[in-house]
Amino acid sequence: MKRSLIEQLTFRFNFNFLDNGRRITASANSITGNEVVRVDDQVVCEQRVIAKRSEHSFTVGDDDYQIRFVVTGSVFCEVTCELFKNGELIESQHMRSIESKADLVKMVLILFGLGLISGFSVTKVALMMMG
Repeated sequence: MKRSLIEQLTFRFNFNFLDNGRRITASANSITGNEVVRVDDQVVCEQRVIAKRSEHSFTVGDDDYQIRFVVTGSVFCEVTCELFKNGELIESQHMRSIESKADLVKMVLILFGLGLISGFSVTKVALMMMG
């Protein structure tokens, strides 16, 4: 699943599952720790977690669901999201924060450019204030 550069820069992960016509979306942000689970666009569970493993449990109709996030890899922040239904694993998806060397190069160039621009701007403002 290809992620946008913005998702990669902000360390956001969006996992999409389909079960019996139900669209289950599990979103996580590695920087803020915010995790949200939605069923058919309705939030069923939301929490802020600063851990390498977290779980969300919710019930839809007669079915008990569980979403599990597992973070591995400290440099490239790999995340696995597992969907369980009634205690049984239905599907597992895996993503990396940086998917390829080209994405890594883009990210470094963007961050370098932002640092250069912000450094120049702060220096300019400081010099203007000093007279």
